Amino acid sequence: ADQWWVLGIDAGGCATDCTRILHTLDGGQTFTSLPIPSAPVTGLRFLNSEDGWAYGATTVWATRDGGADWSSTILAGTVAELETSGSYVYAIVQFPGVVSDWMVDRSPITSDSWQAIANFKGQQPSNLNVHGKDVWMSQNFGSGLNGVWVSTDDAAHFTETHICPGAAGITSLYAATTEDLWAACSTVSSDQVWHSTDGGQSFIEVGPGTEAEPGWSSIAGVSASTAVLAGTSLDLTVDGGQSFRAVLDNGDDWSIVGFTTAEDGFALSYPNSSLVLPSGLWRTGNAGAQWYEVQFP
Repeated sequence: ADQWWVLGIDAGGCATDCTRILHTLDGGQTFTSLPIPSAPVTGLRFLNSEDGWAYGATTVWATRDGGADWSSTILAGTVAELETSGSYVYAIVQFPGVVSDWMVDRSPITSDSWQAIANFKGQQPSNLNVHGKDVWMSQNFGSGLNGVWVSTDDAAHFTETHICPGAAGITSLYAATTEDLWAACSTVSSDQVWHSTDGGQSFIEVGPGTEAEPGWSSIAGVSASTAVLAGTSLDLTVDGGQSFRAVLDNGDDWSIVGFTTAEDGFALSYPNSSLVLPSGLWRTGNAGAQWYEVQFP
């Protein structure tokens, strides 16, 4: 809860590459700047205090000393998402020049030995989640067909579950535990919230009806009862999605919410419905009940 990394852009007077990686050991009270990889980076993930990965375009950089040094590996396509847990790090990769051809690549956390292990056709798989050997992704098949891919063997095999029929797509999928998954599905003008208690084998729609949230909303949970929906406000449920209440509504829009422990989580705020550059990083230490903005040097 006290140690985390932040990837962002320094908007104050940098000449060329404005990328910054900051590191805190005291929950965000102080930060130190870390070396950045040698090319633009769009994502950053850490498994523990030493092992982390950054990615951008077709390159994945690995660190095994907390971000002091980085080594690069070129993959066969563009890296869209990367997540890690258990013994492996995973990436969703698009083959160059093939819009509908996607792969899931995997590497042991102890070495840079990437291999393509699963192929997906059609729209881009997204919302990659990993807990130990369990891996989940969502995919929108078009014409209101939406699915969740589930693996229980380190992504060697996947099964498919259909959810939110008729919705425009799955905007967010979040595995709170190996059994409890939350999903937000867009109906263009609003979102539906869906919940699974069996590891993604089946989902049910929860709540009193369609949530009045915009179609970009994301959801993250810490248990079967507690989750936060990020849209035009941060909304909290503590009854399994039967009801939501706004816990932070300051006029900003919200997206990309997630938890690192059962209590500690983060969300990004955006001004004026523009989801290009966030206006702030917010943190909770009590499972989404209260939030405060992180101050950066």
